[in-house]
Amino acid sequence: MSRSYNHYLETERKLLLAAVLKNVPSYGWTEKAIIQGADDAGFDDDVRLRAFPGGVVDIIEYWSILTDQDMVGALSEQKIQSMKVRERITKCVRWRLETLSPHREAKKRAMGYLGQPQNLRLSLRCLYSTVDEMWRISGDKSTDFNFYTKRGLLVGVYISTLLFWLEDDSKGFNETWSFLDRRIENALSIPKVQKKFSKISNTVPKPHKFMNRLRELFMEYNRY
Repeated sequence: MSRSYNHYLETERKLLLAAVLKNVPSYGWTEKAIIQGADDAGFDDDVRLRAFPGGVVDIIEYWSILTDQDMVGALSEQKIQSMKVRERITKCVRWRLETLSPHREAKKRAMGYLGQPQNLRLSLRCLYSTVDEMWRISGDKSTDFNFYTKRGLLVGVYISTLLFWLEDDSKGFNETWSFLDRRIENALSIPKVQKKFSKISNTVPKPHKFMNRLRELFMEYNRY
C-alpha cells in the first residue's frame, strides 16, 4: 500500500483495522488475525482482499498512516504553535504513544514484525513519515540539511522512547514521560543540535544518505 492510497473502502479499512488489532495479541501480525478480524467485522473475503490486498504489510502501514493523520488533526486543533519547540515535539511523541496505549501489545508485535530484514523498507517508510509529520506540525520550515538532521535526531528520540514505553509498567507511564523529557532535553538542546548539525551536514546532505542513517538508527534501537 502506498502512503498516497485512495479512500475507496475507507470505512471498511477502519473497521477491519479495529477488528484486527483486537486479534493481534492472540495471533500476532498474521493472515489469521486479518481473516478473523474480517469475520468479526462481518466482512467477506472479497472486502478483506480489496481493502488490504497486501495483507499484513498493508494493514500495518495503514495503521501508521491513520495514526499520523489523527495526530496532525488533533494537535492542529490544540494549536501547539504557541509552545516552545521542545514542548511541541514532546507533545507529539506523547500524543502518539498515549493514542497507541490501548493496543500496546499489537504495537510491540508490529515492532518485531518491522524489525525483520524483509520489512525494513516498510519500517523506514513509516518511521520517516511519522517524524516528518511531527516536525511539520511543530512548525518546522527548514529546507536545507537541517531538514534531514532534525528528523534524524527525532528518530532517536522517538524510537528509544517507544521501546522504553513498550516495557514501562509505571502508573500512567510516568517513567516513560520522564525518559522522554530527558531525551528531548539532550537531543534538542540548541547548542548540541547546532554541533550535531555541523558534524552531520557533511555526511547527510541528501535524502538517500539520510535514509541510510535511518536504517542504522533503526537497527541500533531495535537492539535496545
